[in-house]
Amino acid sequence: MRRVGLFFMVIALALSFIVPSFSPTAQPDDPALVLNVRPANGGYYESGDHYEWRASDPATLRQRSTWGYNRNPILSPDGQWVTYLSVAALGVSAIREGRFPRGMGEVDPVNIWVISNTSPDEVRTATQPADGVLADPNGLSDNIITRSAPAWSPDASQLAWVEWGFGSNDPSNQVKLVVYDMTKREGTPVTVLVDTPIGYEGYILPQVRWGETGIAVLVTQIEYNQAAQNFTDRRIITVYSPEGSVISSSTVLNTAQLPFDYDFIWVDGVEHLFTIGTEVLIDPRTGVQSELVGDPYYVSAVSADTQLGAYIAGDDARTFGVNTQKGYIPLAATGVGAVYSVYSRISERVAIAPDGKHLVYVTDQGEAWISGMALNQKIPTTGMVTGVVWGPMRWVLMK
Repeated sequence: MRRVGLFFMVIALALSFIVPSFSPTAQPDDPALVLNVRPANGGYYESGDHYEWRASDPATLRQRSTWGYNRNPILSPDGQWVTYLSVAALGVSAIREGRFPRGMGEVDPVNIWVISNTSPDEVRTATQPADGVLADPNGLSDNIITRSAPAWSPDASQLAWVEWGFGSNDPSNQVKLVVYDMTKREGTPVTVLVDTPIGYEGYILPQVRWGETGIAVLVTQIEYNQAAQNFTDRRIITVYSPEGSVISSSTVLNTAQLPFDYDFIWVDGVEHLFTIGTEVLIDPRTGVQSELVGDPYYVSAVSADTQLGAYIAGDDARTFGVNTQKGYIPLAATGVGAVYSVYSRISERVAIAPDGKHLVYVTDQGEAWISGMALNQKIPTTGMVTGVVWGPMRWVLMK
């Protein structure tokens, strides 16, 4: 078994790939780089707003939203849409009035939005109950829905997420998988999750990833054994069809007691699931686990130019670097530390332009840097950058 990958690195991709065939979708001219920026002095729940930057006007950062409680953007596979979570109005009111949060393990009411990258079109795909309540000063019971970050279908025609109702709206307290149709503009709960999340002093929402085989849902179950005075930490990955039937299921034990929020991804070169942290490769058709041979690399899904990308390195500390016309240049030479720990989700912190020639990465200090064939600059933000999207991306396996 490979050692636990603790660091991410961007590097010239000069090795051999296991790469599936794909048909790149036509991308917009001068596509927007979309960033989520938290205010410099914002509170914990002030997750920020979206801004856009374009190569045609590198000194300008245009604000796309003003809500202040939006979360990291997620780009559709065709590059036409961005979806994201946003704290609902009843949640923002409770936060601003000091009624929320009330302690550890709180869940917040979040909606889901989809915004076009090429037009003013925007859609709220998921909202709160009409009679929603949160931390009511008169003692009314909560009635909210919390949700996982959504995931796009491979053809960008649908979204999937997990939602969990708390309060009178859903007294069964069931955790549901929802599929949203972009054409019909409607979401449908397709099934109740087979496994229920179990957290220690709080809730851990499932994570959702959509691949060619189906919709993969990772459920975390953390239980404390009083007699042994230790934790059992299970990650159950179940693959569902878009209609809600179970395709496979696999359980990964976190024996190394790694952070609770480690990531998992589709490696499309072999159409497998891979858990970052425990580093287990899972066949989504059968649930069978195997040892990873090679390294997952994060590259452009629409450009044949694979000079830029990111990969999960071993347990030796490395830094970002890119291949330019002047040769390999570590970006740490800019004076910006760019080593990531396993806590960081690389899919939220790295993006590549659709032409494959420029890459943006977010440092642990919340700065966004662009580098590539003809550019090396810091994006002019006044807050902390938490997520970026630019062109469609994919994970492939490199040997």
